[in-house]
Amino acid sequence: MEVSNRHENRIEQLIGYNITGESERLDLQQEINNLKRRVQRLENPDN
Repeated sequence: MEVSNRHENRIEQLIGYNITGESERLDLQQEINNLKRRVQRLENPDN
């Protein structure tokens, strides 16, 4: 859980540094969602 929280905090920091336009924001949000799913699969391989 701690690892997940650190990942989420880091992702939120990256969003703040990288958003420059709406289309980029949407692309970034999609990548964040993909990363979150990957982290969840790594942390909970049985689900």
